[in-house]
Order: sequence, then C-alpha cells, then structure tokens
Amino acid sequence: MSSARRRMALSSPFVAHSHQLVESMAWRGLGRPGRKIINGLEAEHLRHGGQENGNLIVTYDHFEERGCRRRSIPGGLRDTERRGLVRAVRDGRDINTGKRKPTIYRLTYLPWVDETRQMKEPTDEWKRFVEPPKIQKPRSEKAPYQGAKTALGEKNMSKISAKNRGTKTPLKVRGENGPTFYIYGDTQSCDDPDWRSQRKARLQ
Repeated sequence: MSSARRRMALSSPFVAHSHQLVESMAWRGLGRPGRKIINGLEAEHLRHGGQENGNLIVTYDHFEERGCRRRSIPGGLRDTERRGLVRAVRDGRDINTGKRKPTIYRLTYLPWVDETRQMKEPTDEWKRFVEPPKIQKPRSEKAPYQGAKTALGEKNMSKISAKNRGTKTPLKVRGENGPTFYIYGDTQSCDDPDWRSQRKARLQ
C-alpha cells in the first residue's frame, strides 16, 4: 500500500479488535444492551482521539442516544463488567456526601492512561472470563389424577355438594390445579366409577 493510501485509510481514529478478543467467550456471549454499551464507550474513546481511555465519561442520556433503552443500561453495564470488558474507574456515587457524579469507565482491551497521564498496556481481564454452565431445571412430574375431591380440594367439594346436590344443571368449577370440571347433581358421584351412568339417569 502506498503512503498516500495509508494516510487516507488512517485519517480517522478507529478501534482495533483482535481476533482473540472477538472469538473469546466474553465477547461472543455479550448481549445486545452490552454491545450498545461498548459502542457508546468506544465512540467516546474515539471522540478524544483514542487518548482518554481510563477517563471515559458516558452518561445514561448518551447511552440512550446510542440506541440503548434506559432500563437496559444498568444490566448492560453489569454484563460488560462481569465479562471483564469494561471497568468503572470511579463510581458515580460519592460515599461520603451521597451526591451523584459521572461514572468514569475504562475499556480493558485497549491501552489506557492512569491518573499521572502515563499510557498503560491493556489489562485484558476478559481473557479470564469463563461462561458459567447453564443449569437446566428438572421437569416437574404431574401427579396422577385422584378424582374430583383431590383436584378440587375438600373445601370446594363441600361447598359444591351443598349448593348443587340433586340438581340437573351442570355446575362449572375450575380446580386448584387448573382443570375445569362440570359437576352434575351430587358431587360424590364424580369419584364413583359409574358416575357417567348415574349422571345420565338424573338427566332423563
């Protein structure tokens, strides 16, 4: 590449992502809010010509301008810090006075400046990140059907028996575990193996 083309290509500040970074578990597993957080911090980094990493100030309003929903910002920040991609150099709350101050951030995969304005090498905390294994919850086994008394509950059964005994109009009842039962006449017949024939006899 000629020197003129090289100067043209590098005329604007840019952020270089190494192959190791983009293939890491920390980067590949980053969610959408976290990526927008990274984009906002990198934009602020480039706005200062790449010379203020470690002194980056990006407010919630600025993150919103980058397309991140406000309610997603805290979770996105926690995710990037958990993965070792971002570090908060100074917290936004003063412990002594309780006043809010802008949080100062640092991108760990880029060179940064300390308090003495000395340029430091990237700390690369993201290299130590390991995605915790996902624990699958065992499927709950459904209890076998034990008749209307068990499904509806003894209290509901006593109310139904007193209210609907001897009637021919079906009473629609929703059980405690979800199923809906149509009770005809004396509800005790629901537990009888021949309750269907008894129901037909009452309806005739």
